[in-house]
Amino acid sequence: MNTKTYSEFDNNYRKFPTSGERKELRESTSKLTKAFQKLRQIYQSGKRYNAKEWIKLMADLLDSID
Repeated sequence: MNTKTYSEFDNNYRKFPTSGERKELRESTSKLTKAFQKLRQIYQSGKRYNAKEWIKLMADLLDSID
């Protein structure tokens, strides 16, 4: 018979995030918003990019979220 401790069960089946996870979510949300605004500015500028420039630009935006 495979028994689990309460903490193992709780970690696997909990429905709500811990306070640390909520803090991470708030921090990453602001970074995501800033990256989205930057992407909007780039798109609305109408500037054309070649594939290499676009990939570099997206990589920088994604790195800024992390």
